[in-house]
Amino acid sequence: MPLSVEQVAALARAMPERYRAMVFTQAGLGLRIGELLALRAQDVDFVRRSVRIEWQSTQGSKGERSEPKTPRSRRTIPLPRLVAEG
Repeated sequence: MPLSVEQVAALARAMPERYRAMVFTQAGLGLRIGELLALRAQDVDFVRRSVRIEWQSTQGSKGERSEPKTPRSRRTIPLPRLVAEG
């Protein structure tokens, strides 16, 4: 069951400030943790309000990115205003 907006906000407030944007981004876009950790600035298009998901980070990869397990995992998703402005 997805978290409510209030629950996401409470979770973000409980986190150190440097992680708050990650909480809102993951919740607002519905990303897996590996997809979130693999995001780069060039994956986000603020003009078209979209995010390209083309990579994943796997546990123990030391920040290295790899291709997703399935072709369907590569996708472009809308960037909600709340996430973009958050």
